[in-house]
Formats: sequence, C-alpha cells, structure tokens
Amino acid sequence: MISGTDTMFNLIKAKEKGIKIICIDPRYSDSAVVLADQWIPIIPGTDTAMMVAMAYIMIEEKLHDQEFLAKYTVGFEKFKEYVMGNEDGIPKTTEWAKNITSVPAEIITNLAREYATTKPAALMDCQGPARSAVGELFNRCAMTLTAMTGNVGKHGGSAAGGLMGIPYGHMFFASRIPPPYRNPVETGKFAWFANNNFLNQLGNTNKSVEALKKLDYMVIADLWLTPTAKYADIILPVTSIAEKSDEAIAKK
Repeated sequence: MISGTDTMFNLIKAKEKGIKIICIDPRYSDSAVVLADQWIPIIPGTDTAMMVAMAYIMIEEKLHDQEFLAKYTVGFEKFKEYVMGNEDGIPKTTEWAKNITSVPAEIITNLAREYATTKPAALMDCQGPARSAVGELFNRCAMTLTAMTGNVGKHGGSAAGGLMGIPYGHMFFASRIPPPYRNPVETGKFAWFANNNFLNQLGNTNKSVEALKKLDYMVIADLWLTPTAKYADIILPVTSIAEKSDEAIAKK
C-alpha cells in the first residue's frame, strides 16, 4: 500500500542507512523485493494471531517493558491473562499461531525477540487487514505490541494503529490497550460526517450500517454519494480539490 507519494523514498533511505526491514505479507510484492531483508508470508487475515503469539514470547521471556506499561497504559494484565491462556485455557503460543497463520513457530519466536530487543523499532501496520470483519483487533494488537516494547513516542519507534505518520505496507517491522470496541454511532441520536466515508473505514460494515439506520438524524459533507452518504438525511456539497487553493498558498 502506498501511503503518500514519498513512501518508497523514505523506506529506501531507511534501508540505505542500514535499518533492517522485515515484511509480513501474503504476497511477495515489489516493495518486499526492493526493501525487505526478510519476507514472511502469512495467511491473509491472520496477522492478529501472529502478534498475539509474539506477545506470548515477550511475556514468557520477560522481554516486555513493564515500566512503560505501568506508567502509560491500562488493561495490560487483562490482555496478559488472555495471551497466557489463563482466561480460556489456551496459551497463545507460537505453535498455536503456526496452525492459524502458516508461519513457522521458530520464525515467530525470533521475530518477537528481535522486535522486543531492538531499540528503537517501528511496527507499521497497514489498513487492509483492519477493514475486514473484526479487523479492528489487528490494529489494537499492533498498538499493544508497540506499548509492550516501549516504542511509543520514541524517535524511530511508532504507536501503530495508523498513527506513525510514515509510510507503511501490509505489515513492516523496521529493525494502552484501548477500551472494548464500540461503534461510535451505536448509541448516538445525531451524527455529522465530514472528510470521512465512515462505512469504508471500519471493519464489520454490516454492523455499521445497522448503527447508521438507528440514528434520528444524520448530516454528511461530501462531494460524492458515498456508501455513507446514502444513509444521510442531508448531504452538504463541498468543493473538490481542483476548486481549493493550494495549502501552501492558503497559509501565506
């Protein structure tokens, strides 16, 4: 995925500086060919299981940053209970993940150790897996790993969840647990959407559609009749990019 026109430039510059890049992707893409020191193929949609198993290794081998977690996050102990199998009796080991992801247990183990001990390290998760059913768990787990390694807010690290502000692919490793998911319009009466095709940005689209139908009133500002706009009571037309002043000119 290209996230900005300077995606390849930035990643190539990182590679030129000797930064190790690991690409986790079902496909051996052009980006992986050019950039990756290691390519790890994975069954599509199973990234979360792999990351949970990485968390298991970090906890089991005490590689996680407990000080960072205690100071800046809430809920880690609950996550830990799930990962270690205390909650459901199923430890989320690398062998457990191997059967789901097709990624060998040894590779997952080595990746977990390398990510946890490389300082800083950036975990860059893409939006693709997040737009599948319950795909929000993909981003949540990525954010959890960045917190477990203390890479949030550090130069050269990242917060994951699409918050890193630099280009990212399917899932690249360059060597606070959020509250339970709730659709933001599920319990609302009125919604205003601007600069956002809501239904195209979340996992479980059918659930989001049902939530929009429950609203008493909905307004959207958009140039196009997007899937989200179809459920609006009022559509406010906006200007296209060709009708706007350049951002740099506007700032002057």
